[in-house]
Amino acid sequence: MVDKDPYDLLATAPDLCAKWLKFFNERAEHDGYEYLHKVLRQVNRDKYYSRQDLQKIDQILAQHLTAFRATAPSSLDATLMHFPDEFNPIPMLTSSLAHGSWSHLLFNLLFFLAFAPAIEIIIDNKLKYLSILVAISFVTSISYSLVTLIHGDDPLPTLGLSGVVMGVIGLSAYLMPRARIRVFFWLFLLIKTFYIPAWVLALWYIGWDTFDMLFSDDYGGVNLISHVSGGISGYLMGYFWLKERRDEVRDELADEIEYMRASRRPGLFNTAYSGGRRELQNRQQLKQFKKEQSEYMSRLHRLVRGNQDSEAIMLVLGDYEIQSASIEIYEELFQSVSQWGASYTQLCTGRLLINLLVERRKYIDALKVIEQCQQVSKAFVLANPLHVLLLANMARENRQYQLAWRMVHNAEQRYEQYINIQQCALLEIELLWQDLGNQQQARQRMKQLLPLAEGEFRTNLLKLAKLMTS
Repeated sequence: MVDKDPYDLLATAPDLCAKWLKFFNERAEHDGYEYLHKVLRQVNRDKYYSRQDLQKIDQILAQHLTAFRATAPSSLDATLMHFPDEFNPIPMLTSSLAHGSWSHLLFNLLFFLAFAPAIEIIIDNKLKYLSILVAISFVTSISYSLVTLIHGDDPLPTLGLSGVVMGVIGLSAYLMPRARIRVFFWLFLLIKTFYIPAWVLALWYIGWDTFDMLFSDDYGGVNLISHVSGGISGYLMGYFWLKERRDEVRDELADEIEYMRASRRPGLFNTAYSGGRRELQNRQQLKQFKKEQSEYMSRLHRLVRGNQDSEAIMLVLGDYEIQSASIEIYEELFQSVSQWGASYTQLCTGRLLINLLVERRKYIDALKVIEQCQQVSKAFVLANPLHVLLLANMARENRQYQLAWRMVHNAEQRYEQYINIQQCALLEIELLWQDLGNQQQARQRMKQLLPLAEGEFRTNLLKLAKLMTS
């Protein structure tokens, strides 16, 4: 084993590496040997260092420093920068994350955080959101490379998030053009805030950089090509990828903008606008309900038109408790299903609507629904057998004799033991004989019932037969 050189302090005391790096960084400000002697005294107070010792230690430290500089980059950012004459996808992406100074980083983050969180909420998909940011980064790098190579300019490296920031600004101009961005204005001691629509702010920044790029000879070290290409690509990505999402959130954003505008009213207007805020919230809830209702109706329409009545009926029954809270909504649902053509879904929806109408004693409206359903199926049955006699008598009083007769005709077959068969049979005969003028069919019905009739029901049939023959 080779003994370590006692003058090689990095080998004998590697834990002091940071201290020696600091020494090389600061020695230019001090006398070399005196400063080295001071540092060594701080490390080891028990050892005396002669000038010859200091020379040997300094020589070995210098050799270590030379070897370090030969292998380590002069700037860590240099490995992350994008060089326009190199089509390498990795630095195209990493260059957006690297910055030349703290002020460069903070300025870019300030604008990024002013727009990006709202965009992330609107997109509502983390993978799509990150994909858009990565795509903008690639577009800005490729655009810079193409322009540099086409014009034959010096291939100066670039770094910074500003291209992506401009892309986010362009994207916000498409997704939420009316959103009002708060900006500050100051002149000497005058400080004021005001709100500018997102599309105006985007046009200002992207337009200004475009003007400088086209008509200025000196960009001041700013990569205007990345700025302009980022802003334009952000807007176009929104147009081609997020058009449906923009339409979905348009009304929500409009209500939110109106709400924030009302909430910014000063002083005396705050109280006056409190009712307006509640109204805006109610309107937003109503729009959300209408949106959900529209999606519900679209799905129901596909099922009905596709003859998938079992799935459609399950969908209707699943939302019955919610839909039945408002009879107007259920009436609209029934009419919509009726317009799609005759179907079992129409009959099912009709039965549910009839129940709601009877509960609210809207008998005439219930008879209209029954009439529509009987046009689809003459053997239409009500969901609640207890409503048959009630509505049949209401139809008779309203002179809707054919409608009443269809409700009680063959009731024993359609409702079995769940209905008063005797009352339905008597009403059916009376309708045929007295109201519809069909005495022959009334007598045939009487002959069917008399052999099986007993007790009071037989007595009532005989009384009715006697009246028919008198």
